[in-house]
Amino acid sequence: MFVAKDLTKSYAVKGGRHYVFRDVNFSIPEGVNVGILGPNGAGKSTLLRIMGGIDYPDSGEIDTNSTFSWPLGLKGGFVGHLTGRENCRMVCRLYGFNREQMADILEQVKSKAGIGEYFEEPVKTYSSGMGGRLGFALSLSFDFDYYLVDEITSVGDARFKKMAKLALEEKTATSRVMLVSHSMATIRDFCDIGIYLEGGNVEVFEDLEEAIATYQGKTDKLMVSLQPEKGLEEEWNDLPEYLQKAFAGVVSRIVSIEQKLQNEKVEITGLEEGFFTQLANALENLGDRTKAMQYHQKALEIEPRHVASLQKLMLLAEQAKQWTDAEKWAEALEQIQPHSPHLAMYRARKLIADGAPDRALTQLNETLAKHPDLPGPLLEKSRVLESMGELGPALEAQELAVEKFPKQPGLKKRLGQLLATTGDMQRAMLTAWLAEPTPANKEKFQKLAEQLSELDERLSL
Repeated sequence: MFVAKDLTKSYAVKGGRHYVFRDVNFSIPEGVNVGILGPNGAGKSTLLRIMGGIDYPDSGEIDTNSTFSWPLGLKGGFVGHLTGRENCRMVCRLYGFNREQMADILEQVKSKAGIGEYFEEPVKTYSSGMGGRLGFALSLSFDFDYYLVDEITSVGDARFKKMAKLALEEKTATSRVMLVSHSMATIRDFCDIGIYLEGGNVEVFEDLEEAIATYQGKTDKLMVSLQPEKGLEEEWNDLPEYLQKAFAGVVSRIVSIEQKLQNEKVEITGLEEGFFTQLANALENLGDRTKAMQYHQKALEIEPRHVASLQKLMLLAEQAKQWTDAEKWAEALEQIQPHSPHLAMYRARKLIADGAPDRALTQLNETLAKHPDLPGPLLEKSRVLESMGELGPALEAQELAVEKFPKQPGLKKRLGQLLATTGDMQRAMLTAWLAEPTPANKEKFQKLAEQLSELDERLSL
């Protein structure tokens, strides 16, 4: 039997405290596998950490005589400056294994984790997936009554996912699992009952399908709540259900991430600067350039020489015509990578903006001599030549770019535009089609032909 009594957990956030759950009471029958469901930020991972003993409630207690693994799928709990091997050796000592047993376990863990020579590197250099796989492999080396699993079957490549599922199936023959997952198929494969968390409440469903129905019903409500209040209701309703769910997932994930980042105790697995760079790139793709720049700057606060964020900040500032900031990031990048092609292309675009296309062209030719296998400088050269009225050389540069990099549709689109500018409309359309041979593009050309036909018929001689 597992009984939680008056369990409360909160974290300090700006302006007060955020309560994950408060004074909750629930019990779990013996001998069952448990699926833990709930929206992002509901406290599923926090509950697992408390069960696994790597986090503690503010108040209340858990009464059980069962043993629990640490949460599989979480990197938390490892010592960052120690290597994977050193962390595993430390855990083996805590569990009382002798030297021979320890050596055998360490080799098994290295093999099962599938992280190669990173096993000998500090854990702080791991991605969240690598850390989760190491924790998973290590936990399987010990016998527990319950294995706590946090989305581990979604971590890693296909080979690791298959191994993870087989290993869990093997363990459930003698032990039980408590599993957090957004995959209902995974929940149904492994679990007997469900726990649903939301809004600080915890509810146990002995009927697993009832728990799943509750979770999916709440997800549907989230999608309804995302519908535009006015102006785009019909467009939203016309979207396929999978797109509605995808949009709902994007919004809920952003909310969850930003709420967690407000927490003073939040831990980021892997390299923190890499985390903020990836988050910034995601927000830029969604169109929020302001927030993207903020997170890139956050990455630079952690690692001032982080090239990826320096390049992005330079580009974003340039696009916003914030030339003072763009120059600041360009100068910082130049200190680290003076021959960076990204920097050279920025300098060329800046020269064009300053009315010096000849100097820009010289800059790009020097860059192409050093980096002949990059498409960017060729594309910029074509643009500079076009701006100078040199359509023939511009077309040659663009054709060379397409010839060298045939799998990049953006280069073909640009070639199509240049061909149209020169009056070669048939080749322009063919190139545009080859860049994107999709039903939507086909329909676009058909509609274009119909529109032009209507216009032609309106003319008489």
